[in-house]
Amino acid sequence: TDEAEVPIVERGNAQVAAVMGDTLSLIDANSFQSFDCPKPKDVAGIKQGDDVEYIHVDESVRILRRRGTSGESQ
Repeated sequence: TDEAEVPIVERGNAQVAAVMGDTLSLIDANSFQSFDCPKPKDVAGIKQGDDVEYIHVDESVRILRRRGTSGESQ
């Protein structure tokens, strides 16, 4: 009867509201909640107005990929 903690992982889409150095301010596309996360080093070209896909695990948020700019055809 071992016990193990299972992390809760949430996926979401957000828009970049602001780029503040190494931090991004994001607004969730569904809940409109705003939050900050570190600017990823492995996803290039993120700027204000871009749509991004992210994961939220425990208290940390990580951007997985850039989806384009809002209003841009994909």
